[in-house]
Amino acid sequence: MRNKDWGINTKDVLYLNVKPIYREVDAFMEELKRNANISEITAGSRFPGQKTDMGFGEPFEGVSISLSGWYLKPNSFDFFGFHVTKGDRFMENDMNKVIVNRSFLKKFDFSDDFILDDKYIYGCKVIGIIEDFNFRPLHETIQPLALFPVDERNSTFSLNWVFFRTHEGYTQQTAEYVLNTWKKFSDEPVEVLSLTDTIYAMYKKEHNTASLVTICGIIAIVVAIIGLYGLILFDAKAKRKNIAIRKIHGASITEVMLMINQNLFIRFGISCLLAFPISYYAVQRWLEGFAYKTPMYWWIFALGGFLVLAASLLTVSWESYKAASENPAEVVKSE
Repeated sequence: MRNKDWGINTKDVLYLNVKPIYREVDAFMEELKRNANISEITAGSRFPGQKTDMGFGEPFEGVSISLSGWYLKPNSFDFFGFHVTKGDRFMENDMNKVIVNRSFLKKFDFSDDFILDDKYIYGCKVIGIIEDFNFRPLHETIQPLALFPVDERNSTFSLNWVFFRTHEGYTQQTAEYVLNTWKKFSDEPVEVLSLTDTIYAMYKKEHNTASLVTICGIIAIVVAIIGLYGLILFDAKAKRKNIAIRKIHGASITEVMLMINQNLFIRFGISCLLAFPISYYAVQRWLEGFAYKTPMYWWIFALGGFLVLAASLLTVSWESYKAASENPAEVVKSE
């Protein structure tokens, strides 16, 4: 989630809600353009990842369709990096036109050529097809989307958000300038937000879960290793006489260490047989809640098992070596 490409350019993008000044949005944007730290600026009815839907449902080509709508300025295509794969993008002052995404075609089984046949959705002519991009959180698959141009008739409800891209390293200074400019147009409080931070915050629950799993995993491994160390210590002391007799009969330190540690390998094998299927099932069920998920590679379990085994061996090997290195004569005498 943190690394997946949404299909849009969100780098160095700040935005704010301009609903209180919707009649003066264009003037507000012109004022912002005077700042040399702002490289691009645009506006629209929603921001990427926003959960609020603008759904439309009406018959189309004999099919009852449902899709989300996004009103935006024509320069939003360059601002966000939208890619029109067929047809045209919006021009300034366009009205009654619409561009649909590829998921719209797939869901309702339309071909690319249908835009050539003067098709209309919601009274607007379809002029282009845009490559799919994520406009909702990654818990959901990409749904059918229609992009509409902002015009005088719909500006009241479509100019909700202004987006601007800053030069790298000037984010804080630019945000302060925007807030000062806002005060010239409205006394309403407003907050300048980072689009990257907003998208990151959508997965706060997942970030918290990852942190919790990491902490609990470390605690579990530390506790297990402490218990394992105590078990090996007890086992070595219980077998002191056995170890001494084996050494008298020619057993090497390595052979003695293997004898002491053999129970560790047995317990490790049993643990893996229990842990791997349970872990696989639990993670698989958890991943079902996401539209986009990482595959369950076998080597993840193998690597996890190897790391636990390595940590266990490092923990017990010193005690095993001490037990195997004792003078057998002294041990037999004391026993």
